[in-house]
Amino acid sequence: MPSSKPFIFNSYSQRKIALKFSYSGWSYNGLAAQSVPTPLPTVEQTLWDALSKGRLVDASKSFDSAGWSRCGRTDKGVSSAGQVVALWVRSAYTPYNAPHAPHAIEAFKQPTAARPPSLSKAQHASIDSADESERDSVRERVYKEAHEAQIFKESQPQTHELNYIQILNSLLPPSIRILGWAPVHPAFDARFDCLRRHYKYYVDPAASPQGPGLDVGRMNTALQRLKGTHDFRNFCKVDASKQINNFHRTIHDAWIEREENLKLHCVNLVGSAFLYHQVRCMMAVLFLVGCGKEEVSVVDDLMRVELDPEHPHLPTVIGKPIYDMAHDLPLCLYDCVYDDSKVMWRSAPCGSESESLHSDQADQADQADAILHRTHIAKSLTDQLFDLELKSAMVRNALKHLHPTLTTPIGDRSNATPLGGNTFAMSKASRPLLERERGNTPDEINRRWRDSEKGKRRQGKKGGERVDGHVTDKMDISDADE
Repeated sequence: MPSSKPFIFNSYSQRKIALKFSYSGWSYNGLAAQSVPTPLPTVEQTLWDALSKGRLVDASKSFDSAGWSRCGRTDKGVSSAGQVVALWVRSAYTPYNAPHAPHAIEAFKQPTAARPPSLSKAQHASIDSADESERDSVRERVYKEAHEAQIFKESQPQTHELNYIQILNSLLPPSIRILGWAPVHPAFDARFDCLRRHYKYYVDPAASPQGPGLDVGRMNTALQRLKGTHDFRNFCKVDASKQINNFHRTIHDAWIEREENLKLHCVNLVGSAFLYHQVRCMMAVLFLVGCGKEEVSVVDDLMRVELDPEHPHLPTVIGKPIYDMAHDLPLCLYDCVYDDSKVMWRSAPCGSESESLHSDQADQADQADAILHRTHIAKSLTDQLFDLELKSAMVRNALKHLHPTLTTPIGDRSNATPLGGNTFAMSKASRPLLERERGNTPDEINRRWRDSEKGKRRQGKKGGERVDGHVTDKMDISDADE
């Protein structure tokens, strides 16, 4: 018997979709796939491996070949409840049964290679048993019949797409869960089509033996001053390889809320885009305000990078003061928001290309199917939640044997600076931010990189257009990395 039929990816139709997924950041070396080995796997590489194993992408090709785009890059330790990527994947539809207008698949690619027909055992046997003088003609007849049967099969009406969520979740570790998928247009970019990104940072404001507590009211007052469009160069880390010279970003909304049934508070930040490490830098400053080491007005001072002609006596901060970033573990990219008319999330394959998960036009059967699929997705997440709650209960049992314990800072710990995640920075004396040593300005950092050997090599490959010594590209407008 001949070996199994080879899988030729290009012999299948493709469509472009967006995937919404969650992941536990502490299990990964960040979101983005790396070209060098990493201590932990990356989220993207793990997802790509599942896509390849499920034969949804061409395993022999790269991310770029699939038109891959991501909404927001998260670093090692940072989690997400609603990250989004977009790419071209294999489709169940064929050129013979793909839906036509008005329900045509907007981003649809036809096969570029012929698919070898499948032969039954009987057909293989008829070829093998034929006389040698007739074997070629029998083989030709059998393959012709198989090809016609394949075309007939591919032309039959197709009511459901591949179950992308089920396929991927069966291949992914529990720490990554696909939550939904959506058909998108060919030019859709998960990053640049995103309207808003919602970050959450979890804080325990109570004092502990490790360090002082936090005044949530003061933190919230300072937080409100971050709302609006400002220059946030002193609230980020400059990535010189991107040659960014526009540090204006817009914070649409910001608030602090108490997490139900938990002692934690959650700092919410909603913006169109964020600079590299912007959220963690903003949280570091909020911690300094919350523990009383800085006044609320320091937020305004750090955003004042040019002389205010109406208030020339106010300080300008050129060059970011040196301070520690907040810890990565409490940070979560909670949601990526798109135009509802362009991205309609689905939890099931759906019975019609015109019906989305929340569409009023979807019939009851499709709605029931979607609920069932969401329940299956939720099962894995609730299992993880129960596991964590169980472990938490065990730790609390051990702590009961140690009561009473101190609940306030010990000795020099009263001068510690909270950094989130139950971590603190120790120093003999805390200097005000505006009196600290300053780092290089973004222009200086960018210039040094351009003049370095690595920078010259990268610029030569990129060939970007220069304006006033800066490489201009779309990334300079919206750099949503955290």
